[in-house]
Amino acid sequence: MSKPTFDPGFTQQVGGVLRRAINKDGSFNVRRRRTRWRDVHPYLYVISIGWGQFFGLVFASYLLVNTVFAGIYYSIGPNALQGHGVEDNYGRFLSAFFFSAHTLTTVGYGNLAPNGTAANVVASLEAMVGLMGFAVATGLLFGRISRPSFPRPG
Repeated sequence: MSKPTFDPGFTQQVGGVLRRAINKDGSFNVRRRRTRWRDVHPYLYVISIGWGQFFGLVFASYLLVNTVFAGIYYSIGPNALQGHGVEDNYGRFLSAFFFSAHTLTTVGYGNLAPNGTAANVVASLEAMVGLMGFAVATGLLFGRISRPSFPRPG
């Protein structure tokens, strides 16, 4: 009887020192060269960054979305929102920003409301973006928490 040969799973012909493709700690022992844009995985990046960076990214995204929608409300005109009671441009933008925060989070305090068809359409789109955005953030948070962790060698 002949002695069975070791097969690492890639070939029957091995002409050199055998090395593991996956290390014992779970890390990959493979180097990738010439990475293309399709090889970048945003999900894997977001679940592998530190907690401070993760919450910073979520907070920055929240501020960016609110600012964009506030700019849209502001550009519709001074009568796009009713109940703000301010006349200067800075006050109008702040009212639009806080109305955007109320709409995005579906809080809706009731002191500000969209006025007119354009503002109502934007508000309904923003509510949908808010629901989907918080669902994605929740999924990313769950992905971070449920990710298996390996003990660090040392």
